[in-house]
Amino acid sequence: MSSYLAVLTDVDGTMARSETVHGDALKQAAKAYYGVELTDQQIHDINGLGAKKRFELVQNERAKAGLDPNIDEDEFREHLAAYFLTHWKQIEPMPGAKEFLNRAANKGLRQAAVTNSQADIAEVALASLGKDRAHLEFMIAIEDVAEGKPSPEGYLKAAAKMGLTTPEQRARIIVLEDSWVGVEAAKAAGMTVIQTQPDPSHVHPDADLVVPRIDDPRVEKFVGFGPAPSAFPSLGRAA
Repeated sequence: MSSYLAVLTDVDGTMARSETVHGDALKQAAKAYYGVELTDQQIHDINGLGAKKRFELVQNERAKAGLDPNIDEDEFREHLAAYFLTHWKQIEPMPGAKEFLNRAANKGLRQAAVTNSQADIAEVALASLGKDRAHLEFMIAIEDVAEGKPSPEGYLKAAAKMGLTTPEQRARIIVLEDSWVGVEAAKAAGMTVIQTQPDPSHVHPDADLVVPRIDDPRVEKFVGFGPAPSAFPSLGRAA
């Protein structure tokens, strides 16, 4: 039996394999509309930081190139959204995401999403889950907060919406995250974090459990879904 009360999950790279589309959207918009070319490393480094940081990256690159950095942020977001919304067929659910949502629902855990993405873009990514999207009661998106991750605001707002407001209750919320900033936000909110991250260089030292993907058997044991699995090499703290 699980001792947890709820699950809050990130979207891109956690529920949906959508980060490549986000990266391609940024790269294409930067070149086509703003006259700057971004490297694959820059795209990789900004992963999970949200549209505001992407906007600032393009501004900085324009300044370095001797171009006017004063570009319209709303227009920039529209360019990213247009690319994302026309390439939605490339998005797939992350391995094990649908199964996790179903098992959490069967255990009576409430579930919702917290993302640094815009709501319309995040909904397209979540649509890859099909009918299992319905397990997520609501979503806190970037436009719902004053500050995105690594600020804990989104996670605190989601917990409050579920009526889980005491430190003891928040500690019994499982958060699924893949990025460093996401783990930072959830831990600052006093929650228990499972980081799904295959790249050791992006593992946050404060994550409570680190696994390469959400269908790793250690997740079942940690959350209380089923019997203890066989031993696996651990990238983070053991369950």
